[in-house]
Amino acid sequence: MFETVRRRAKEASGGAAFMICGGLHRAILTLIALCALSLIIFVAHSALHWPHRTHDDAMSSVTMIERGGEHDNPRRSTTRSLLEMPFSESSPQALSTSSNVYPYSVIIISYHKTGHDLQMDLVDYVVNEFPDVGPRLTEFGNKSPKKRRRHPANIPCTRIGSSLRTGTISVQHAPDLFCTPDELLEILLEGGKKERAINDRGVKVIHLVRNPFSMAVSNYHYHAHIPTPEPWVKDQDPCDIQYHEGKITDSFADMVLPTLSKTKYESLNLNFGGQFMSRDDFDAIREDCLSLYQTGGFLKNATFLDHLMNYDPPEGLRLATAELMIQGFNNGGDVLRMANNIIKLKQAQIKLNNSLAYQRTNRGLQIYTMSLDDFIAQPTVSALNFFNFVLDSSPVSQSRKEDVAYKYWQHYADKIDSSNPNTRNHITHKKSSDNDQLIEYLRQDTVFGPTLSRIELLVEAALREGQYNLEA
Repeated sequence: MFETVRRRAKEASGGAAFMICGGLHRAILTLIALCALSLIIFVAHSALHWPHRTHDDAMSSVTMIERGGEHDNPRRSTTRSLLEMPFSESSPQALSTSSNVYPYSVIIISYHKTGHDLQMDLVDYVVNEFPDVGPRLTEFGNKSPKKRRRHPANIPCTRIGSSLRTGTISVQHAPDLFCTPDELLEILLEGGKKERAINDRGVKVIHLVRNPFSMAVSNYHYHAHIPTPEPWVKDQDPCDIQYHEGKITDSFADMVLPTLSKTKYESLNLNFGGQFMSRDDFDAIREDCLSLYQTGGFLKNATFLDHLMNYDPPEGLRLATAELMIQGFNNGGDVLRMANNIIKLKQAQIKLNNSLAYQRTNRGLQIYTMSLDDFIAQPTVSALNFFNFVLDSSPVSQSRKEDVAYKYWQHYADKIDSSNPNTRNHITHKKSSDNDQLIEYLRQDTVFGPTLSRIELLVEAALREGQYNLEA
């Protein structure tokens, strides 16, 4: 009996042991199968998503830059397979990153009465509304790291290049670009060479310009009232044509005429059949200025502001326009400065496009010419065009840019609202009742009309040429 019990117990224990071992065996096989399946999935996923290092790292970087991949999640591939599903526009990965890798440096250029406040607003909207994908302020935290019209003593050309950094945006008001196209290209693309990032794609320039006739009339209306919005109007000599910059003491004519005295500008498809502007044209404007300024009577020792306040609009307009064209110091000369800079920027861009050395670096000079007149007429559309230009390489949805453009329009409407206590008195938005009459007066004037009309053609050509030249 006891023997039978022991035998059955032994058989039972052996069966249990067999069952346990068998269960473990099946569990192990199942685990192995799961691991194998996971490995297959991992390999298949890697084939689609892992970086394909079929070229060297430099080529991979170029591919990444060309496709805008810097703005994706940093752990994503630097190249994208044709089989990879594109990002959804609403994907958080497409709109955020742990670091800003915007591949350009951006500079906004404006002049007196072409959008000083506008350029400051545009910087704010890009930096604050697109912090993960757009440019940021420079490390100085200053929108305008270089003073207006202030340049080295040895070369009358902008210093802004030393402040341009990959991934940043800044402004300069009324820069003097009185240098050769080669020098300007060197300043813009190599000025910040030591700090240039590996992903640097070059420079984007937003050039805020304006029709010279509306610019001149706006300038006159802006300054001809008390209290003056600009204290310098009390001290400015509107007829002073000396270019006071460091050791340079030439006249302002010597600065602008080397560029503006041509008969044609092939890069902008313009042929004037004669000089764009001659020294005689310049001197005639100065003579007209001298005939109006401190010539006698109660205005003999009067300030520029006194003249604007006491002259009737035709004479006051001529005096203010002379200052805006030929005055060589402080705040004058911006009409001719704007014309000069339109041509110089285009010449520098052509130099770059013809340079094999720059082509190999995949760096460019993109120029977007924008009109303040368009901004006044269509602020939402103009703001959207600006965002499209600056953010064309960034993974941000069009609807997002449209929303921000509409937000800008609301901000602009508030700024021009005369009932708003925060309205800035130098925002150009209202059309004075005599604007058209004064513009026509300037057109017909034998001293100012011909030169301003040629500058008008130049501005229009630049607006056509420079809207979306993204291949530069």
